[in-house]
Amino acid sequence: MSLRSTLLAIASLLVCLPAGATVVEALELEQLSQASELVVRGTALESSAEWVAGRRQIRTVTRVQVSDRLKGDPQAREVEVHTPGGTVGDITQKVSGSPQLEPGDEVVLFLKRRPGPRRLFQVVGMGQGRFSVVREAGRELVVREPARLSLLYPDGSVRPSARFGPVPLRQFVERVQKANAGKP
Repeated sequence: MSLRSTLLAIASLLVCLPAGATVVEALELEQLSQASELVVRGTALESSAEWVAGRRQIRTVTRVQVSDRLKGDPQAREVEVHTPGGTVGDITQKVSGSPQLEPGDEVVLFLKRRPGPRRLFQVVGMGQGRFSVVREAGRELVVREPARLSLLYPDGSVRPSARFGPVPLRQFVERVQKANAGKP
């Protein structure tokens, strides 16, 4: 392939992607479950942003009170979740597709431990691994709003993330547990 053909192919791909979107591998619920060390239902308590990487990046750390553990450490009562981006002073850094956690949000999170001395977790699959628990007509449902993500599928296609649900919480939990049958 010539240099011109290669550049045209790259330019074509970039034109097809939504502006400001992050491209990640598309993950089904079962894949999210299997890729996670910890899957929890909980409530976001408080968030604080901090500089990392020599003041080149901002991350937000949110404390989440665990009300139910679907996979992983049975002792987890509270976890600290790291998400890229945030505001420190008058500087804001936004990362497209980064999951947002606001105090009071009731969520199901698919988490993987970050390396380092602090016991921090990151959401698997960016915004794909963050689901909201909502109540409607007396029922608990799980939904995921589309994140500013472009998803790369096994066939090579790239499509924007789509809304998930609503799915009854009980059915959602059963799918997660089935995906992890025989695993702690």
